[in-house]
Amino acid sequence: MFIFGGYMSVPPPNAAGKTNASHAVRWDPRAHCQSALAPFFFEEKSMFCLFRKWHAIAVLSMSLLACQQSPHPGLLQEGGCPPKQSPYLKQAPSIDGRITYCDQGDASTGEIRTTAYPAGTRRVTVMMAGYPDTGGVRILAVATDGSFTSTLKADKIGESWKSVTFQLPEAAQTHAFYLQLVDDATGPFGWAGMGFDRAGLSTTLPAHALPMALAILTAHLWIILAGLLLPRTWTIPARALCAVLALGAASGCVIASYIASPTLGGIIAYGLAALPLLALPLRLRRGPAPIAEAAALHHIFFPSFLLTLLILWIGLYPFSWDGQDWQVAANRWRNLPMDSWLPLTFAEMVSAGRLDVPMIGDWLSSDRPPLQSGLYLLFFHSWLPGGGLIYQALSTWAQALVLVPLLVLVGTLPLRSQRAAIVFALALSPLVLLNGLFVWPKLFAATFCAIFHIALFGPASIARPARWSMAGLAAAMAMLSHGGALFALVGSTAALLLLKRKQALWVLVKTGILAVSAYLPWVGYQRLIDPPGDRLLKWHFAGQVTVTQDSFLHVLRAAYADLGFGQWLAGRAYNLNSLMHGSFGFFGDALALFRSYSPAAITTVVDNSFFYGAYSLWFASPLWLLPCIAYALAKHRNLRLVRFPSDLALATAFSFLLWILVIYEPGQTIIHQGAYFSFLMSMLVVLIMLAQCLPPALYAVVALNVAVAALAYAFDRPFDGASSAIYIGATLALTGGLLASCSLASAEYG
Repeated sequence: MFIFGGYMSVPPPNAAGKTNASHAVRWDPRAHCQSALAPFFFEEKSMFCLFRKWHAIAVLSMSLLACQQSPHPGLLQEGGCPPKQSPYLKQAPSIDGRITYCDQGDASTGEIRTTAYPAGTRRVTVMMAGYPDTGGVRILAVATDGSFTSTLKADKIGESWKSVTFQLPEAAQTHAFYLQLVDDATGPFGWAGMGFDRAGLSTTLPAHALPMALAILTAHLWIILAGLLLPRTWTIPARALCAVLALGAASGCVIASYIASPTLGGIIAYGLAALPLLALPLRLRRGPAPIAEAAALHHIFFPSFLLTLLILWIGLYPFSWDGQDWQVAANRWRNLPMDSWLPLTFAEMVSAGRLDVPMIGDWLSSDRPPLQSGLYLLFFHSWLPGGGLIYQALSTWAQALVLVPLLVLVGTLPLRSQRAAIVFALALSPLVLLNGLFVWPKLFAATFCAIFHIALFGPASIARPARWSMAGLAAAMAMLSHGGALFALVGSTAALLLLKRKQALWVLVKTGILAVSAYLPWVGYQRLIDPPGDRLLKWHFAGQVTVTQDSFLHVLRAAYADLGFGQWLAGRAYNLNSLMHGSFGFFGDALALFRSYSPAAITTVVDNSFFYGAYSLWFASPLWLLPCIAYALAKHRNLRLVRFPSDLALATAFSFLLWILVIYEPGQTIIHQGAYFSFLMSMLVVLIMLAQCLPPALYAVVALNVAVAALAYAFDRPFDGASSAIYIGATLALTGGLLASCSLASAEYG
């Protein structure tokens, strides 16, 4: 076999190579091992020199701007009483804080005030305790010049210290300000506390960052060993893709076993976690070749490994978060709900042998697919400790695996530097960065959607049984990760029917049978164990947000009963407009970001990139397709000669068309309501066309996108001197390592 390479939110206001992918090439492990030791910047010198020049400018700009960060003040607080005044509060030696639970207990009143934060601060993270949601207790942001006072919302915390992140209103971001806790409450639970975690990196790195790094390394080694277990007659890219499918299948088996019995689940999890270790004795008996095979698999998975480290570094530094809550990761770049924590909640529920109805809030356990829960439980019984830190690390790594099939999809490009540049740009796109930290499993689903697409459109040398079996398993894993994957799966299926009519029908029939068979156990859980499990169907397809026991078909009929054709058509136009919003507006926002680098400019880019599809492509705008096609025609070429990615383009178009037509609420075709692979495909089509028609523009677009990512997502918050130097140095090192690993991995597909 050969393979080549939901929650509703209101959008913010508008503000010449010879490589041929269709020919199988025998893979020589020894030759590969020799070539792997050679420098990987030796080919396509002229283009890659341009690539390096553009990125040298980008990296230099990142460094200079990062060095201009305002130092974080040594914040202090005054007022209130020492934390030891409360006999109920769990004491934390590293917390420098004050509380309003004084001599009179709950009846005590008073104020706690911090020293000033500098102008330009977008959000602040403090440690809080007590009951700041009680009437009479307020958290205020007060300008030092007295020009404004803004009330900040805080939820109940209880008798322990907890990290809380406050998003500052835009007016506060342009002034120096301080935080003030005002306690006028005299009744029960009428107190709160505020402080700062003084634990240094010497404490937080081994306590919090190291367990996450070990979890990522464990998962990385597991998937490499899983690839070694696969037949040696398969190519390395094929084994990498099938190893990802094996990970998904193992996660599915683990969660199904836990649902049946926690004891059985533990046994299955232990067995599947240890199974790849069989690769070592089995493969090492065959001589030195497995070492080269393992190195090649490592090259392919290493970009995902480094991307995981980069996302966690820029997202959680300085690692004061202990994994006990979901807010820190969810609020890193914008305030998001606890959706990313639901898979962990489900995993903890089934591992304890419970069925909580509802599982949390008004969500049932059957409302969200379970594959990411299974991934966590797969490693839960290893030597790794359980909890939020390990869940976050494994889930971020799972989202970063999307780079593996993306490397295959760019494999048809002849120049290695182009392949590396495109994957690097996709890795640093807002879709990947934000959703790699906020780990609702939509990128995990996109990984399987990409494998599904590759299996359908793979070269003729792929054995047909392998094609449909890979596609069927990938489709099931995608749907078991996130239901929004349906749109991308339908898009790829429709593209196959259009482009390969003669071959498509029988392949799709077998694919569908396998996919449905693998998905049916989850349907059984939804219908029989925790019914009805169709809340998101009612939400997105019928606009029914509140929980109802009515059937999906009843809700759907009621939604469309009084909807006229004119209203429906206007809603579809609104959906299209929402999808394309920002196609032109981004360039003005980017200019403002580069010129002023203000908190408002950063917030505008981050918010719009979260909501709007065309905007989130940044400089890889779909508008580039027009000059690319014009260039091809002007050179008396046709799109076939420039290898237009028709399969990707059609799959993207069909996916978006279905999405626009069936999403009920007008204007809700925003990114997190759809299939993430569709947006990755759209960016991929643009970059592939630039690579073939306007290569210099490709490298310029990649460099500009990297600069936007640096300003808006990496260097958007200040640290003090030593901490800032460590953060900047490690961020640049990880980013450079990611680029180098993309180039090294791209060599496996050349």
